[in-house]
Amino acid sequence: MERIVLQKFPACCPYCLKKPCSCWTGAKPTVNDKVLNRQYYRISRSQKRTISDFDLMFAEIYGDSWESTSRKQSPIAFAYIRLTEELAELSEAVRFYHIYPKNFENELADFFAWWFALSHLIRKEMKAELEENRSTEDLIWEAYPGRCRDCYSAPCFCPQGPVRELMSKPVPGQSHEIDDLTALRNQGAYKLDIEISSEEGLALPSPISCVRCDVDDFKTVNTDFGHDAGDAALKHIATVLRNKARQRDRLYRVGGDEFAMMMPDTTGEEAKGLMIRVIKNLSEQPVRWVDVDGRAMEFEVTMSVGVAECATVADIEAGFAHADAATYISKDKGKAQVSIWVEP
Repeated sequence: MERIVLQKFPACCPYCLKKPCSCWTGAKPTVNDKVLNRQYYRISRSQKRTISDFDLMFAEIYGDSWESTSRKQSPIAFAYIRLTEELAELSEAVRFYHIYPKNFENELADFFAWWFALSHLIRKEMKAELEENRSTEDLIWEAYPGRCRDCYSAPCFCPQGPVRELMSKPVPGQSHEIDDLTALRNQGAYKLDIEISSEEGLALPSPISCVRCDVDDFKTVNTDFGHDAGDAALKHIATVLRNKARQRDRLYRVGGDEFAMMMPDTTGEEAKGLMIRVIKNLSEQPVRWVDVDGRAMEFEVTMSVGVAECATVADIEAGFAHADAATYISKDKGKAQVSIWVEP
């Protein structure tokens, strides 16, 4: 989603290439795809954007233009009509996505531009009320509370869509469930989910696979390279896990160098296959670290993994205990292994 929006609006108007836009009224210049592409690659290296970042970006480009429209309607009505028109064009573009995928991406970027226009103008209209009672972000969290309204999970267990992915980030007040270093769910969230599952409070399709991961020889990393390098290794592992996991899988950092995953609608063999790919990815992509003296280095980290398959939600607590025991089987096999728990 970030790529689609920024390739059309790389922090400037795609027509006049200025911020703020200088071509809102009158004939628009021809789009220069080469210049836009260069602009996109200059800004796309920055950290992943949140909804607030996009909100600010579009306001800087078009904020004055949205508010000074010469139409007879109010700016809010004008933006609403344009948003509705863009939604209709986007719906049409979906029908021909298999033929013209770039046209779909272009319409999607325009839709988001007008969505932010409407959001900006509504907040301007409600500024007095907001200053009195609540912040502008409170309005966003009411619509996108960081947890799915249907399955009450973050990330959502429901079929994912681009809008939900763009809007997702931890809601204020729930940051205590997020690990500061890796941005995965933390030990508190892990224990809470196990407690809820024991009461069958999670609606998850069976079978459910519980996975525990223990980084091999992690103390050696801290000893040889320092604790900052160890933190970099943990972030690297979290990124690999997040890239390999599905949207509905729950990922946790449950201890210093221990991770866990809850994988609904997944057999033990399927979970084992995914974790084998994680281990392979870790072997192919070493941790790259630059110390305080500017020396660059690379080192590899491996994990011992245990998997246990659960028939029902009520079995999850026992499943994680069995998966933890299976990690020791993997270590006995020589580390960087995946073992499935088998009842003795």
